[in-house]
Amino acid sequence: MRADGPLTQLTRVPGDTIQRMASTPYRLRLLLAGSTCQCLLVDQPARALGPRDAALLAWLAVEGPTPRARLAALLWPDSDAEAARNALRQRLFQLRRQLGVDAVEGQLTLALSAAVRHDLTDADSVLGDIGAELGEELQQWLHQQRSQRSQRAVARAEAQADTAEQMQHHDRALTIARGLLLQQPGSELAHRRVMRLHYLRGDRAAALMAFDACEQQLKHEVGTRPGAETLALLAMIESASVPTVPATPAGASGAAPPPLRSLPPGLMRPPRLIARDGCVARLLAPLAEGQHVLLLADAGLGKTRLMEEAAQQLAARGHSATVVGARPGDAARAFALLARVLQACVPEPAALPAADRAALAWAVPAFGPTPSAAVAAGAVAAARARGLGAARGGGG
Repeated sequence: MRADGPLTQLTRVPGDTIQRMASTPYRLRLLLAGSTCQCLLVDQPARALGPRDAALLAWLAVEGPTPRARLAALLWPDSDAEAARNALRQRLFQLRRQLGVDAVEGQLTLALSAAVRHDLTDADSVLGDIGAELGEELQQWLHQQRSQRSQRAVARAEAQADTAEQMQHHDRALTIARGLLLQQPGSELAHRRVMRLHYLRGDRAAALMAFDACEQQLKHEVGTRPGAETLALLAMIESASVPTVPATPAGASGAAPPPLRSLPPGLMRPPRLIARDGCVARLLAPLAEGQHVLLLADAGLGKTRLMEEAAQQLAARGHSATVVGARPGDAARAFALLARVLQACVPEPAALPAADRAALAWAVPAFGPTPSAAVAAGAVAAARARGLGAARGGGG
């Protein structure tokens, strides 16, 4: 597991700018979270924004004041410096003409006008699926922002599901868990959560069906079997006896099935971490600085749970953290763990150069057609490094 250092914050507008905006009357609101980007002017119809204008405004909303030359290079990376500056000047002129107000202010350094508000502070995405028409650096920035925000949303939903489960509101917890599974269909943790909640609701059949769905997903996506924790939960469910359900009186509404016996503490999710704060802190310190950590311990002592806790805390702090592990059967499948890492860290392979997708298709066929000729080991290693570097927002 590796976190990639202090990453771009979701919103890092300077405090004096925030105070200035708070004291200025609102005139313009930007809707930049989804694919349909718009400007809402007071008492006027919504006005659509093109991809480049939306990217310019989204960058300023998230990153704050930025040198004009930097913005020009981001938005027109294939133009020389003078042509890019001229193009930016024209775009700002056209944007003001379209809106009738200044959305952007400044000369050498540009910033959103104090009269502008936007929806990106707590949004779970930025510009929807816009990006293909933008330069490589902006695409990487959008990918990083979307990944961070998605992880933040998942961490928030996981906390809500945990709270609901601890309060024995199993129906609500199951609804949240199903949503998490839709977002993370390849996550065994998400599958186990659904299995466990069906079990706790007393629906043993649904819990077993949830395991079948997990098994099929892993088989078809990465060619492996569920891990030890999932199999242990399955064994627990299979050994449970189904209680006799009293007949429902005529006319009475159907009630949730009675709960089965409680899960052993070792299979509860999340297991209670006792006296492990120091271990988590020792993991987080180097990970937050982009360093590697090797965690060694005998089997069954909680290495996986410790790393999952560290990943959750990193995500809650705005870092990008992905947990990927080996599974039974990996030894019989070449590149099994590499394929899982790439699928988790490069969810948008189309953004990679065609040559890199072709090289990595040996490990992950979903990345593109497998090359007919052999690919040099160096080319695969270089493509892997570039792919993971792009996932980290441009790091090597």
